[in-house]
Amino acid sequence: MKKYCLFLICFLFAITTFTQQLILVDEFSSNYVRISDIDVNQCGTRFYNIENVSDSIIINGQLVQLLPEDPAFPFGREYSITVDANQGVYNVELFKADISILTDSSRLLFTSFNNDTLYVQDTFYINVANQWGTNLLLHKLRADDNSRVSVKQWFSEYDCQHLITDAFIYEDNIFISGEYWGNTGGLQLDDHFLDIGSGNGNTFVGAIDANNEVKWLKSVSGDNYQRGSMLRMNNKKHILQIGFSASSYIYFCEDSLENQAVIDWGTDFLWFVQFDTSGNCINKKTVDYYYGNIVPTSINSLSNGSYVVSGDYFAPFLGFDSTYLYSPVFENEIDNIGFLVKLDDNLNAQAVFQLEGSQGRKSIQSMIIDGSDNVLISGYAQVDTLILGDEILVNSTGGSSFGYLAILNAEFNVISAINLGDATIGRKLILGQDGNVYALAGYGTSFLQKLFRVDYSTNHGEDNFERKKGFEINIFPNPLNSDKRLQFELSNGLGNRITQVEVFDLFGRKIFSESINEQQGEIKINNTSGILFVVFQINDRIKIAKKIIVNY
Repeated sequence: MKKYCLFLICFLFAITTFTQQLILVDEFSSNYVRISDIDVNQCGTRFYNIENVSDSIIINGQLVQLLPEDPAFPFGREYSITVDANQGVYNVELFKADISILTDSSRLLFTSFNNDTLYVQDTFYINVANQWGTNLLLHKLRADDNSRVSVKQWFSEYDCQHLITDAFIYEDNIFISGEYWGNTGGLQLDDHFLDIGSGNGNTFVGAIDANNEVKWLKSVSGDNYQRGSMLRMNNKKHILQIGFSASSYIYFCEDSLENQAVIDWGTDFLWFVQFDTSGNCINKKTVDYYYGNIVPTSINSLSNGSYVVSGDYFAPFLGFDSTYLYSPVFENEIDNIGFLVKLDDNLNAQAVFQLEGSQGRKSIQSMIIDGSDNVLISGYAQVDTLILGDEILVNSTGGSSFGYLAILNAEFNVISAINLGDATIGRKLILGQDGNVYALAGYGTSFLQKLFRVDYSTNHGEDNFERKKGFEINIFPNPLNSDKRLQFELSNGLGNRITQVEVFDLFGRKIFSESINEQQGEIKINNTSGILFVVFQINDRIKIAKKIIVNY
């Protein structure tokens, strides 16, 4: 479909090769500001949903006046702010949005509220049914000026609260996923009803037609809570919903599936359920693990119909079919570890990946897939050293944490990775309609937000990986006694040379560095034991890392 800008002259940001630098697009400054969501259209116009307690904020050096501070809202109000491609702020609206969806000509925003009233765009919406029940609003706004096109309100019929957690548009339908909980009744959306069951949290999935009427609604329920519901559709028109549960059993689509994992109160296990576009349940699955918990963070799909799911697990192992991930044990303690899993259309595991490094939390907060099937992940690490394939990221300032961003191919081979900086959390990745990738990051204790535009060539990453595959460095012996020398040799000669050798310990400290111009050589590692990482640089541009064990 050909896309047109409604009121701006389009321009696209130049795409350059992926480097160790990101371009800082915006920096928000105030006493407190939190960007909850962002959409970017084909012209580079950005629509922010933010929360702020100041009477003004600074966007890219421009002072933007908000409503005066109100003691009735000590934790801030929520706004929708529109910023054009030239960084000019031209629209600020008092607006609460849980989920936003951007189309070519409009924006759709879901808002839930359980107060008596909600004030949005000069309109008071009233919770007339039950003050403890949650009302749901669906706003349709023009993308050019944020003006209201239509609004649909679903009143709560019972003492039931609910929240939309994910949504997407396909053809004329909006597919939604969310959570509901309460003490009486259940979730009522138009003529569709879901029983509240035990009163603990359940999840739901459904479809809304072009007239804002709910077409179908299904639930996942159990004897405890179900949460973290997300969904995505692949190119076979199959919708995969994911979430996590602390129930000893769960019900999918009105039939039962007893969970086979070893579970107990307080543990969270991962579940998958697959639907067609008419709401028929066509597949379901739970994930094996040992006592701990698993929380999903993102879901996307590849061009071949496979799904990719990211998350964190806190358990000794995590199993997808016959493929397992293991958590390293440090002094009888296990870590929170970010993972990726690729599932085919039948929900069979095809590949897995996890973050590695020194002791501490290593989290994947967000994951997207670009038009070339590159998998981009971002998050944060409370470690000294974070390892992603051959890339080693070091906490250079010694702070409590640092953010990261990495790009992988569809087989989960790491192409490149960068450190976003000390005290930074890579919170969300966005693939804009303008063709660019954006990284939203929280920074420091002041709750400032940074937005980076990620400049990289989709071909550059794959070419770089292919070049790496053409090289192999053989090392021996391994394990290595400290009184011996480590031998290394580049298997692919043909004029290529190892130009630098560096050695790091698990804490990211560089304990050896030497510039050379050879195809083979040796180094002596003194007074050090344990796991080390040897980084070889080839032709001053390609890095290959090797792990060795030194017995001292």
